[in-house]
Amino acid sequence: MENATDALKMAFAVLVLVMALTIAITMFSQLNRVSKILISSTDITNYYQYNLADSSLKFREVGLETIIPTLYKYYKENYTVVFLQENSSTKKTEPFYLYESQVPTEIWGKGAGDSIGKYTIVDDDDEYTLDDGIFTFDVDEEVLRHEPWTSSPEEYKKNIDCFLNGTPYRYFSSSADRDG
Repeated sequence: MENATDALKMAFAVLVLVMALTIAITMFSQLNRVSKILISSTDITNYYQYNLADSSLKFREVGLETIIPTLYKYYKENYTVVFLQENSSTKKTEPFYLYESQVPTEIWGKGAGDSIGKYTIVDDDDEYTLDDGIFTFDVDEEVLRHEPWTSSPEEYKKNIDCFLNGTPYRYFSSSADRDG
C-alpha cells in the first residue's frame, strides 16, 4: 500500500510538472507573438508607402533613403536607375539631368534601332534624349557611351563616390598619367 501511495505521489508530481511546463511554454509563445507585434509596429519601414507605376513600365518611385544604396547596386545587379522630376509649372514629368558625359558623342556606340541608350521620354510635344544630358544610371548605356568607369566594379563604385561627393571622375589610362 505504501508503494502505491508513493507511486500516486510521483504520478501527481509528474502531472504537475507537465502542466507547469505546458503553461510556461504557452506563456513564452504568447510573449514571442506579442513582442513580434510590438517590434513590427515600432519599425518605421512598415509605414513606408511605395508608389509602383504601371507594371509594363517597370518604374518605381522611391524616397531619398533608397537612392544611395540603389546607386551602389545598379552595376552589380544590372538594372537601370532613371531620374525624373515633375515640372511644378506644367505638371509634366521631365528627366532630371544628372551630368553630361565627358566622352565625345561622336564615339558613342549605337544601341537597338540606331538610338543611343534605351530611354527616350516623349511627353506631348517634348522629347528628351541622352543628347541633352544623362538622366539614367545604366550599365548598357554607359558601355555604349564608352564611359571610362565601365572597366571594373571598383571603377563603377569610384564613379558613384565621385557623383555623390560632387567631385569629377578622374580616369587614369596608365600609370604615367597618375604620376604626372
